[in-house]
Amino acid sequence: MLIKTVLNRLARFKGFVFGNVFFRKVEGEESVVVEIFPRKRSRPVCRECGRKGPRYDLQPVRTFQYLPLFDFKVFFLYAPRRVNCALHGIHVEALPWGSGKEHLTNDYKLFLGRWARRLSWSETARVFRTSWDSVYRAVSYMVDYGLNHRSLEGITKIGIDEIAVFRGHKYLTMVYQLNEGVRRLLWCGIDRIRREEHKAFKAEGQTVLEKSRWALLKRPENLTENQTARLADLLKLNIQSVKAYLLREDFQRFWEFKHASVAGRFLDNWCKRTMRTKLEPMKKVAKMLQNHKPLIMNWFEAKGTLSSGAVEGLNLKAKLTMRKSFGFRSTDSLKIALYHTLANLPDPPGTHGFS
Repeated sequence: MLIKTVLNRLARFKGFVFGNVFFRKVEGEESVVVEIFPRKRSRPVCRECGRKGPRYDLQPVRTFQYLPLFDFKVFFLYAPRRVNCALHGIHVEALPWGSGKEHLTNDYKLFLGRWARRLSWSETARVFRTSWDSVYRAVSYMVDYGLNHRSLEGITKIGIDEIAVFRGHKYLTMVYQLNEGVRRLLWCGIDRIRREEHKAFKAEGQTVLEKSRWALLKRPENLTENQTARLADLLKLNIQSVKAYLLREDFQRFWEFKHASVAGRFLDNWCKRTMRTKLEPMKKVAKMLQNHKPLIMNWFEAKGTLSSGAVEGLNLKAKLTMRKSFGFRSTDSLKIALYHTLANLPDPPGTHGFS
């Protein structure tokens, strides 16, 4: 059976046809190369609006990596057209097998991303003879699609906890769904306000927030003597990080109320005060709390009946993901890995099933 016949069964692209198939060295390795051409009289599609338009010109030939075949790397060879869209001007056409300037096809990104759930990213890159960055882009593609297409309906139980990442240098706040049969990561984030303000102060040559992370992040009862003194100094300053700290500590009173009606009024008041500040990350938290107020108020109905075992189990999976995180260079890449592993996200559509 010809390779072109197999591709027509597995990856037929509307408006395009497969041409010659041959061996060629690509990136220093003998690979299978498949030519792609637009069908005669077909017009390129605008990637912005999805409408067809006249061809403006032809771009240089590019390679797009596809799924491996018999341990050979496979590349599509295609010269993209530029479309003259009446609404969006002149730009490169939409390609059904890829996006933007990405040289990895969507199917190959889906292939790498699914394997990256089973292996570490470094091991996935080694096994399939690709780069760590390619695996990162593949997982990012899957997470971006999944977050934009996941359903948040039917959430009735949530759990919130913090875990130390990168050997305790930073903390991530983890928000989990804890419904029976559906336990997944909903959101994770870090101390954004303090970091952004520290960066701004540092650019101005000021050191007001030097060595302040733990004083502002740790609970007061867990502070060392030096950290307590540092916090006392910070609280004298009228800066955004301190305002955020005070709002966070003030919200802890919510969990101490005995009556749901009193707690509800406190929650509304806290959100109103927060929305009047200029602390954008805290305002996002306030909006989230208001949108999920009925769910949060379930705390008072379920008090004493919930076990922390579910949260601890998910935290254990998160730590396992971190132990496999060789090559992670930032908190953002770690967050992508956690969503990829724990968020139970829907996968992007592919031309066929694999791995």
